[in-house]
Amino acid sequence: MRVVNLIHKDLLQIVRNRQQAMFLVVMPLLFTVLLGFVFGGFGGETDPRLPVGLLDQDNGRLSPYLLQLLAALDIIRLEVYEEESLEDLKEMVADGELAAAVAVPAGYSDKVLAGEPVMVTAVVDLSTDAGSTAQRSI
Repeated sequence: MRVVNLIHKDLLQIVRNRQQAMFLVVMPLLFTVLLGFVFGGFGGETDPRLPVGLLDQDNGRLSPYLLQLLAALDIIRLEVYEEESLEDLKEMVADGELAAAVAVPAGYSDKVLAGEPVMVTAVVDLSTDAGSTAQRSI
């Protein structure tokens, strides 16, 4: 009974003092919103995977399979570029827009089918953690 009397007394004091009531209601809401913005709770979902650009200069029979293999990796998010050049992708990697870039050269499919070695170009900035991780996954 004593606890109920204390609760009743405290609630009456809060109702009588509007400033205290506003403080008890507004401050928790304000802190919730503020901390939500600070920790990114209101920004929607973002893709945590590393962005890796792909430039397919081959457009042959095997390059779609290479694209599927890279797209299936959990660590990278593949972004296919068709209008850009390899130099554009190198610049995007240097600026930090992409963690890495992969360029499939023209004639890739024909050379692989003929059993000839083919060099696929990978552009990576190894001075960053994202670049090192992208290189390992590619």
